[in-house]
Amino acid sequence: MTILEQVEQNFASADKIDFYATTNLEKEPSLILLWFSDNPDNHIESYNLLCKNYDHYQLTAVVSIADNKISLQIVDSDTADVISINNLSFDKEHLEKFQEATPTEWRLIFAFGFIDKTEIVKLYQPNSMTSLLSFAGYKVVSTS
Repeated sequence: MTILEQVEQNFASADKIDFYATTNLEKEPSLILLWFSDNPDNHIESYNLLCKNYDHYQLTAVVSIADNKISLQIVDSDTADVISINNLSFDKEHLEKFQEATPTEWRLIFAFGFIDKTEIVKLYQPNSMTSLLSFAGYKVVSTS
């Protein structure tokens, strides 16, 4: 199984995607956040594989909207290989604010988190050996 296939299979259990626009692009990038309802330990290895095997400017996010759901394609700009994560719920207002504040060619951070049984939101923070993964840019396509 390739790295891309492993990540795609693992990330298929994501429930939701969220978009957070920064207030100052010069100081910090905007954020695309993938949410899981299961244990994050199941996803850490796949995230780390992406971080270790792909240059931060090698990946681009393509967001496709259809029937009030989102599909996220993570595209390797060198090989055109794609990781597809489908059928994600999202907050339309967050996406609109993200698009207004974040130029499509601007670097942004990709991270994941989960909500535990006590409803506490937890974001995955890589260890010191791995940095957060960033995308070289993004594109939003509406297919509905």
